[in-house]
Parts: sequence; structure tokens; C-alpha cells
Amino acid sequence: MKAGPRILAILACGATMAAGAGPDYADPTWVLDWGAYPSQADLFAGPVDPRQGGRAWPIVLDEPGPWGTTGALQIFFPGGPADRQPENGVNWSLPDSSHTELWLETWLRYDPWWTSGPHWPNDPTQERVAMDHKLMYFWQGTYRPDQWWPNWQLKDGVWGDWISAAWHPDVWYRYAHDPVRADFGVDRATAIASETALYDGAWHHLRIHVRSTTDGRARFALSLDGRTVIDSGPIRIDDDTPFTMITFGSNRNTGNAEDMSLYFGPARVFLSNPGWL
Repeated sequence: MKAGPRILAILACGATMAAGAGPDYADPTWVLDWGAYPSQADLFAGPVDPRQGGRAWPIVLDEPGPWGTTGALQIFFPGGPADRQPENGVNWSLPDSSHTELWLETWLRYDPWWTSGPHWPNDPTQERVAMDHKLMYFWQGTYRPDQWWPNWQLKDGVWGDWISAAWHPDVWYRYAHDPVRADFGVDRATAIASETALYDGAWHHLRIHVRSTTDGRARFALSLDGRTVIDSGPIRIDDDTPFTMITFGSNRNTGNAEDMSLYFGPARVFLSNPGWL
């Protein structure tokens, strides 16, 4: 059944990881367990801040996710015309902002009717195509609300349910006008994976490796359900500022035909190579 935001009946109740449900490798350095926060207020008073419109809250699933517990994060996008880029989700400030290399594991699920309405602002030729949804950001450096700042992006919906990754520099003009879109260059690094059936209502396992360095070894790699679908290989970027924040959810760049949500399982961050990417 399609539904709007579920707020009261299924708020998380401090779930913890089930015995024997942990990963089969070294323990992560940081774990963001949505089930540890009984309400949206507790979540926003704790490790994360709302992204733009917010519309994100911890929930309790009807049955445990593939990670072994029932706590998850719901990010809701209401239906209706879009006169701007809808932005919802959460920003997680990392406990230690001195690292230029991270490995992250999480789980992702979409409502099975996830799609989009006309492309923002209104292009009828793109009906029901999710154009450029930023699924996650990996931010470098100090938050600067008055300008763009360096980041890696994980996107879905690049003309369908494709998935891609990109690095963007710290100058908005350079970001907006750089013609390089498919090459791994200094200003922009984009990798487009083969088409994937993300919008099927099932949980998908994401493992990400991201490294920012200026010595030609920068990298973004994504394993989706055990298969490496993106690997930039060693590339050169022009900023090696450490990572400070990760965004879950972010903006869709399009309106919604109807109410829809996406969901994240717990996030686990490793500061040394866990051996899977």
C-alpha cells in the first residue's frame, strides 16, 4: 500500500544489532545505527542534522533488514509539481574530520513505485524519469553555505535507474560550466555503471570506497549487492581536504508524480581497508 510519511506508529525504539548479525570482517570505526534514536527529535539532537526540507526520521521495520535489526531511516519526498529542487535527508558530521580515505557500508531500499514526474522545472519529454538524484554526498572540508565545496556524489536516476558517481570541485562556476562529463579529469570525475533494477522494493547492499588525494590515486568505487558496478580507478583531482560530512538522501532535481520514500539501513564506516573493495 502506498503511504505518505509514517511518523508515530513505527518510530524506532532503540534497536541494537542482533547477536551474530554483524559483518564477517573487522569491526567498523563508526556505526550510525538509526534504531538507536526513538524519534526524529532524538535523531536531530544526536549525530545528524536535517538536510534542507528534512522529512527524514528513524523507523522500525516490520521485520529485520538483511543487517539483522529493524532500525532504518526513512526519507520522504511528497508528490506534486516541483518549482525547485526538492531536498530532503540528513547530514552526518563525522566524529573525526582528519581522514581522506573512507570505506562505507550501508543498505538501501526504494518504494517499489519510486519514479518521478516531469523533469524539474517542467520538461514533458522526461515524464516519469528520475534525472539526477544525489543519493549520497561525501563532503570535504569546512561547510560553506555561501558557496559550493568539494564533494564526491553517488547518484541514481541518470536517465532511468542507472547509478553513477562524480567528484565536484569547490568553485560553483567551474562545476556548472565544466564540459567534461564522462572523463576522469581534474575538475570532474564521473563513472556510469550498467543499468540496475534499484526501484524494486528490495534491500540493496552498498559498499563504497572513496579516497581524495592529489597524487593521482583518488578513487570512488561502489559494490552493489556484491558486484562492483563503479570503479573510477586511480584518478587525479585537485583537492585532498579530509572528509567532514556525509549526506544521506539529498536532492532529486525533479518533481514527484506521487508520494514516495527511500530508506537506509545502518551506516558503517571503516578507516582501514576491510577487504571488500
